[in-house]
Amino acid sequence: MEALLGLLRRLVSWIGVVAALWYVGLYAAGYAVLRPDHLASPPAVSGFFDDFTTVKVGAWAIALSSVGLLWFVGGVVDHLRSSGEPRLARIALGGGVLGAGAVVGGAALLWVGTLRFEDAGASRSEVVDLVTLHDLSHALLFVAAPFGFGIAVLASAAAAARAGLTSVEITAVSAGLATALWIPWISRFAIWPWLLWVLCVALVLQRNHDEAGRDAGT
Repeated sequence: MEALLGLLRRLVSWIGVVAALWYVGLYAAGYAVLRPDHLASPPAVSGFFDDFTTVKVGAWAIALSSVGLLWFVGGVVDHLRSSGEPRLARIALGGGVLGAGAVVGGAALLWVGTLRFEDAGASRSEVVDLVTLHDLSHALLFVAAPFGFGIAVLASAAAAARAGLTSVEITAVSAGLATALWIPWISRFAIWPWLLWVLCVALVLQRNHDEAGRDAGT
């Protein structure tokens, strides 16, 4: 019984890493299922929504990933506040919430598109509506969401640099990632380095937490 309780406490202590893996895994899985075409023609969009079960599964996975994202952002914000950077912590929180909201909104539009396709079929007038929903969902998922992520990255990097927690090189890389996330032409490609950044930060925070626990126990 004691061993089981110890295992549970260990899992809880790693909740930040679990949340990051939850977010990255579900987002990547949803992306792989959807295989989004950012410049799809109207017939291609109609064909995309025709496979409405696949679209629903992918959109659901992407929306559900935001739960892990918000948990991860909450852990980062707590760390920034404890480092004496409350203003930058609030900015990072705002960026994370903006990004998560855009992710959920984009996934919801895809879901609505599948329902509209099921109800009305792919008539000529309905295809125009589907293209609009498709384009709006992509604008949220690959322009608005990365913009929020860029805010979170830059605020976190600035706070860590001011507190002396990171090197100049790491801060520069984070600033470069934030800039890429803010540029609409390349933001959809910058999503993948962002996911890697999330995993790296989660592991660093977990290492710091474990080291603080060992220091407190000695």
